[in-house]
Amino acid sequence: MAARLSVSLIGIGVVNLLIAVLAPCAGCLGMMMTFTPMELDIEGRNVGPELQQHIERKVPGAKVVAVFSMLGNTSSSLLLALGAVGLFLGQRWGRNLTVSGAGFLLLMFCIHDAVQVGLWLPATTEFLDMHLDELPPEERAGFKFGYLGSAFSWTCINAMLMVYLGIMAIYLCITTHFQAQEPEALKDEDYRRPHRRRRDDDDE
Repeated sequence: MAARLSVSLIGIGVVNLLIAVLAPCAGCLGMMMTFTPMELDIEGRNVGPELQQHIERKVPGAKVVAVFSMLGNTSSSLLLALGAVGLFLGQRWGRNLTVSGAGFLLLMFCIHDAVQVGLWLPATTEFLDMHLDELPPEERAGFKFGYLGSAFSWTCINAMLMVYLGIMAIYLCITTHFQAQEPEALKDEDYRRPHRRRRDDDDE
């Protein structure tokens, strides 16, 4: 039976539709950046190809992870989009699809962030340290902060989305909106039935 429509279910559905659009776009962007030749100018010299080769040595399977992340984001986003339609209609299958999509997307974010923080950032930092030795300490620190900070911001955004997805999935699992509701007519009939039987017994 359909759940009672509520502002919370509609709001969750709207937010999930936005995530369902943005997550595949982010996955495609990350895959394109992985396969596209890098450009990084240090003192007038493009060291992007060298950085790309360095990352490929230090982070084996980075391209495979990028493709897997894009496909995973797209699949989980499709579940979130279909689940959002179910939430708008107040259907239990919408809750089930939404929770499944959220769990799958959480897994994709965990894999991406583990590779990003555990492998990509240390490899990039090592490469920058080797090529920024001749710069003054202030310029070296500013360059590293700007380059690594832009990449680390994606991880921070993923962390916020992971918190939302986790709380949202838990809420949908414990909310009473999806509990089966008896029709009012049936409730009234069940209420009148014992009284009717008592009156029949009194007549006998």
